[in-house]
Amino acid sequence: MFWAPAGTKAIYSDRSTLIETYENVKKRMGIIALPSLIITLALILLREYSNNNDWIPVVVWQVSTALYFVSFLVLICTGLPYIGYGFKLRRLQKY
Repeated sequence: MFWAPAGTKAIYSDRSTLIETYENVKKRMGIIALPSLIITLALILLREYSNNNDWIPVVVWQVSTALYFVSFLVLICTGLPYIGYGFKLRRLQKY
């Protein structure tokens, strides 16, 4: 399938390249995961605050609930890979 001259080093086979790749992906996921976490927590607080007060319109609660679900989905899609790459990095750097 693929061939190279004898003595050619395989791509992504050394530890430093793997560590660098995982660090880059972890950084990209973290750029989205941290703001998503902050937005999700803020929307949780807004939902609880608007649910406990009668003077805040129901529309605020409904909009914050919809935005909460969207931000939570983004948090899951970026936060879990961020944590996973962190574990992989620690394991690679340990050995």
